[in-house]
Amino acid sequence: MQIINQYSLIIFGLVGLIAVALVLMRSGKGRGRMAVLAVVALALLAGWAAVRPTATPAAAVSEVRAQIGQGLPVLIELQSPY
Repeated sequence: MQIINQYSLIIFGLVGLIAVALVLMRSGKGRGRMAVLAVVALALLAGWAAVRPTATPAAAVSEVRAQIGQGLPVLIELQSPY
């Protein structure tokens, strides 16, 4: 169950891509249908790249505290080890 929790966006994205492919391929294969499938796949990939968490350059708590209140929004993300 942990693997589904950790990779749910990727799993559901692939399921959605397969569903779109099945709907598009029901009435035959064509260049336009393949282009639509490629656009959907690229949109899913771009969405994943936009929302995936990345590490920040701040390595110490003092650096994070120095950034708070300096006029830029600060997002503090706390992660659990599952």
